[in-house]
Amino acid sequence: MSTHHIIESLKREIENFSTQIKVEKVGKVLEVFDGIAKVSGLSDIKSSEMVAFQNGETGVALNLEEDTVGVIIFGDFSKIKEGDEVKA
Repeated sequence: MSTHHIIESLKREIENFSTQIKVEKVGKVLEVFDGIAKVSGLSDIKSSEMVAFQNGETGVALNLEEDTVGVIIFGDFSKIKEGDEVKA
């Protein structure tokens, strides 16, 4: 394989290279009570933003505090437990 061929091959690879970066906000459930989850680690979340729990249930952020977020859980909140991951 010639040097020219290697260089051209590398150029094609670089031109066709693409990255897809997906940024996710991830938090943890601190506690669950009466359909509400108290979540830490989502300091950048906005009020009324949708979240997804690791078991597939969803919710909406409403009570934004300094270190925690109160999330209303849509669905069966008994399936969500302390330590579960939450993505926004």
